[in-house]
Amino acid sequence: MIQKTLESLKRRGFIPHYFDTLEQAKAFVLGELKGASSVGFGGSMTAKEMERPRVLRAAMEAEAYICSANAITASGHILNIDGNCNRVAATLFGPQRLFIIAGKNKLVDGSMEDAVARIKQCACGPNARRLHLDTPCAHTGHCTETGECFSPDRMCNALVCLSACPSGREIHVVLMGQEAGY
Repeated sequence: MIQKTLESLKRRGFIPHYFDTLEQAKAFVLGELKGASSVGFGGSMTAKEMERPRVLRAAMEAEAYICSANAITASGHILNIDGNCNRVAATLFGPQRLFIIAGKNKLVDGSMEDAVARIKQCACGPNARRLHLDTPCAHTGHCTETGECFSPDRMCNALVCLSACPSGREIHVVLMGQEAGY
């Protein structure tokens, strides 16, 4: 499935890369960012603790941006759910150079609906707990059966699917042969 995903990503205009380990992927990304004047980082707890609006806007204006994907389909669709929408905003209309990093556990050999199900069952609960949110998924480990959550802490305010690389962007998708993240 990894090879099929890499081929699909390339066909959709992304720049795919594959590494067996997190350390290899890290070395690649750091090498690519050498000399960058600024780098934004999606999902940073440090940014949350700083002046949130100012830091989040600065990340949008950085030279490059690093984030993960919640799911990537074998057909090359990249999906992310976001609460504050800063991470998905940066993937849509942020820095020209974007690095999306994902372990093999984020790959879905199925439809976009299967990818969303993977996110809601495997990623939302652990992420909500990590962020200390008061949501149903933080308490149960997964989204509600109906998928409806009206908590003020809701982290599923935006669902974005990158179906192809937007014109003028350089989007590197770094896949790893090991699991990483949720």
